[in-house]
Parts: sequence; structure tokens; C-alpha cells
Amino acid sequence: MVPRPKEVKALENYCLQVFFENGETKIYDMPALLEMPFYSKLKN
Repeated sequence: MVPRPKEVKALENYCLQVFFENGETKIYDMPALLEMPFYSKLKN
């Protein structure tokens, strides 16, 4: 089963800290994704 996110916190430099229901915490570095057309609107 894939853990479900329960909270997301915006960090500096377009990074996201994601807290999951199973207790895991991960940081995702988003700048590369923000260059893609689908995600570009999130840049603001």
C-alpha cells in the first residue's frame, strides 16, 4: 500500500516537505518540475 500524504509544508527554494500517514517525512525538490508546462502555474 502506498502511504498517503497528510500534510504538506512549503519550504524555501520551491521545496516541499511532505508528511505521510505512516510517519514518514520526505522533502521534494520542485524547481525542475516547475519548468514543465503542467506545473508552471504553481511557480507563483
